[in-house]
Amino acid sequence: MVLLFRRMCLAFGVLTLCACQMTLPTLSALKHTKNAPSVTFSHSGIVLRGPDGYCVDTQSLRDEATTGFALMANCDALKGRTLSADDAPLAVLTASISAPVSSPAVADPDVLAAFFSTDSGRAALARSGQSSDVTLIDSYARGDAYYIHALDRSPNPMGAFSHEYWRAVALIKGRIVTLTVMPFTAYPLSGAQMKRQITYFTEDVLQANLDDRSVIVSE
Repeated sequence: MVLLFRRMCLAFGVLTLCACQMTLPTLSALKHTKNAPSVTFSHSGIVLRGPDGYCVDTQSLRDEATTGFALMANCDALKGRTLSADDAPLAVLTASISAPVSSPAVADPDVLAAFFSTDSGRAALARSGQSSDVTLIDSYARGDAYYIHALDRSPNPMGAFSHEYWRAVALIKGRIVTLTVMPFTAYPLSGAQMKRQITYFTEDVLQANLDDRSVIVSE
């Protein structure tokens, strides 16, 4: 179990570093960028596809042998149309991919539940890397994914995003894939709306990796 937790710390440490080093754009910056309804990461073969209304900001893609990252946002915003609070959806979705894992046991719901109850687990959920900045509101297993509802009080260098988010963790093609729904502070979503979006997002990604419906745009 100790060895398994070390593997968990390594996998989620890499994902946290990858996400924190990204300069995520605000809604006003998500304009005139290339976008696609889905993408395939060339190194892992993992397909990323979001719910209706979302497209991949292809300029955000990071596709390397050991990690992957991509951001999804409202398709119209990526095309340059100015959005309002009446438009939906108004959250940013992110996907982080780990290096290949040595054992599928790292994605076992019981292992994940135990991991995220530790300081190391909560630190992996924090932008700051400090476990004290995160409160775990809810978590549960459903289907092939483990869902986490958290409040991250870390300083938010981007300023545009809510401290509250939903995240899902799943094992896809031998890698840990972490999916996150982050609402904008200017366009807050209710807990139910966030939960619905992370559920749809996760189910779409899992389904996308069962077939070949994808557009390869990474290099």
